[in-house]
Formats: sequence, structure tokens, C-alpha cells
Amino acid sequence: QMSLSSRVTYSYNDRYFIEGNVGYTGSENFSPGHRFGVFPAMAVGWVPSNEKFWASVAPYISFLKFRFSWGKVGNDGVIKTPRFTHLPLLDNDSALDPAPSGNNISRPYVASYPNEKLTWEIAEQSNIGIETKFFGGIVELNADIYQEIRHNILDYRYTMPSTTGLEKPQIGNVGKARSRGIDLSGKIQHAFTPDLWMILNGTFTYSKATYREIEEATSKPEWQRR
Repeated sequence: QMSLSSRVTYSYNDRYFIEGNVGYTGSENFSPGHRFGVFPAMAVGWVPSNEKFWASVAPYISFLKFRFSWGKVGNDGVIKTPRFTHLPLLDNDSALDPAPSGNNISRPYVASYPNEKLTWEIAEQSNIGIETKFFGGIVELNADIYQEIRHNILDYRYTMPSTTGLEKPQIGNVGKARSRGIDLSGKIQHAFTPDLWMILNGTFTYSKATYREIEEATSKPEWQRR
């Protein structure tokens, strides 16, 4: 791979935060016209607990932060073989000649068919989060809601009919999937003496993934579809 990236960050008085990233990445796995992709990302945050109006509730809610992030990530390494998906890959196969005293017969065959339109698989991710601390940090509660949408999923095209004459399934950008979930975490900590303290941690995670687009045979019954 070859890549260029840039990053810009800014914060004001520990209250407002913003960050932006962009990457320009190329992969030799793809054909010359589809090698490079642009992958941006951004994040913003706000800490109301550092505002002047928060002083009256600071003894109870000592820290509060809201944050949001969004970005795209490219993936070219899902399929390890063939090395170059835009080039045909040949291999040799052998079989025993059924004739009396027959020898092994070697023949070339196409191990992988090229796809010059193949390009990056893209994961588009977004997250909304909140961080809180109560009573000077004795209690901490955090929550994140996230979503990831995968575009141009790299996979083999298994639905191509045998009448095409292809011996192996071709690699393509064949699908789109979405996963959503929530992460919750909490902590209670207290020091009774310099040598005695207590920490309780808890986490909860829920996630659900669904196919938004998938290449399936049209003859499949509804109950077999994904």
C-alpha cells in the first residue's frame, strides 16, 4: 500500500473539541483505475461540566462529556488469494490417463478470474457517546451508540450459473451490511484508607448485524434468504 494522511485538531478551554482526518490510500491489489480511495473522518466533543453555568451541579455531576464521530475505513486484505485480483491466475491440474499403462496428464486451468472493476471494501462508522462522573468520580457511567455500514463487500460471486463456463467463482464487490449496537459501562470506586479501596466494574453490550444487499440466486425460497 501507499498512503497519504493529514490530521487537524482543535480544542478551546477544555470545553470544545474538533478533529478531522483524511487519508488517500492506494493498493496494488486492484487495477490501476481503482487502486486509490479517499477515507475521511471527523469527531466533535463538548464538555458542559467545564462551563461556568455548571458550578451549581458540579458537586453532584462532576464531569459530563458528549461526543460524536464519523469516518470511513478502506479494506483491501479480506481475500488473500489471488494476490492481484485484476489479473488471471493459472495453475496446473493432473489426472491419470485411463488408457492401459497411462501416465499422469497435466493441464492448465484458471484458478482465479480477473475483475478489473474490483475496488475497496468500505466501512462507514459513526458513534454517539456520553461520559459522566458523579460525586467527584466515585461513580462513572459511559454509554455509546454506534453503527457500521459496510459497502462494496469483497466476496466470491457464488451465484454465477455454470452455463457461463467459469470453472471458479469470480471475486467481486457483492454486498452491503449494517451493524448497530450499544455499549454501556459503569464503575464505582472508593478509597476507605490509603491501603484499602474498592472498585466495581460492569459492562453491557448489544449488537445486531443485518444484510442490506446480498447476491443470492433468484430461485431461492423466501425462508432461505439472508
